[in-house]
Amino acid sequence: MEKRYDLENPTKTELVNYLVNGIKDEFIAEFGNENLAECATRRLDFIICGFNDEDISNPFIQKHHVFSGIIKNIGVDDNTGHIVARDQNETHGGCWIGRTEFITHIVNHKNKDLPAISGQYSLMSLSDAVDYAKFMVEYTCNFQRFAVTVLDCARPIISARLTPEQYFEEII
Repeated sequence: MEKRYDLENPTKTELVNYLVNGIKDEFIAEFGNENLAECATRRLDFIICGFNDEDISNPFIQKHHVFSGIIKNIGVDDNTGHIVARDQNETHGGCWIGRTEFITHIVNHKNKDLPAISGQYSLMSLSDAVDYAKFMVEYTCNFQRFAVTVLDCARPIISARLTPEQYFEEII
């Protein structure tokens, strides 16, 4: 999808639509069926965050689920292929996808002998936010590595950020 990307200075909505439609196209190609509701369930989640109108005092964060088949959404069958799971504007915050129990454990940790790692999101620079996100993913992989569980987190961990100057920058 990166190689086909040709939007010049996209809005948040244009970028999200590009990602959602591109993922759905990949599912259609995989299954050979344009009616994704009839296909096996596959799910890809992504988070997009940035600033409204390039104003650092006006951030946004959104969590999206793109899927084939039928999934439960708040207890109800959903075959739409796309759910906006979180849309938070005008406030700093964090959200996570995938195996959320590991990150939830560290963010909500109740051990009073240790300082909180819940993140002071409003004070983070973009670089700090990238490092924080990477730390949380590495924590999930490392926790699973030593826990009595089936591993479903693997390396390499690849992140990317979209910037006005370079549009797409991979962070490893």
